[in-house]
Amino acid sequence: MQRMALAGLLSLAEKFRVSPGNLNGGAGGYISEVLDYINRNYQQKLSAAELAKRFYVSEQKLCADFKAFMNETLHHYLRQYRTIRGLRLNRTSACVFSVRVALQLVVTKNP
Repeated sequence: MQRMALAGLLSLAEKFRVSPGNLNGGAGGYISEVLDYINRNYQQKLSAAELAKRFYVSEQKLCADFKAFMNETLHHYLRQYRTIRGLRLNRTSACVFSVRVALQLVVTKNP
C-alpha cells in the first residue's frame, strides 16, 4: 500500500516537474531546477512571476525559497549572473567587444 502511494506521488511529481526532494518540503529541489533553467535561458526575459508560473509556485514563495536557498534575491542573482556571462563573453570572444556591447548581448530588461 505504501509503495503504491509513493509511486503515485512520484508519478504526480513527474507530471508537475516537482523534484522528490520537494515532497519532503525542501526548497532545494525545485530551486536547483530554477537555477538550471536560469542558467540555460539567461538571455531571455525572465521575471519572478514567469518563473513562479513555470515551476507551479507563487511568486512570493519562489522569492522567499530562492533567498533562503541562495542567500540572495532572485533579481540580484539574475543581474549578477548576466553580468558575469557578459564579461566572460567579452574575455573569450575572437573580436573585442566593449563591456557595454557584451552586456547588451546577454542582458534584457527586467521588471
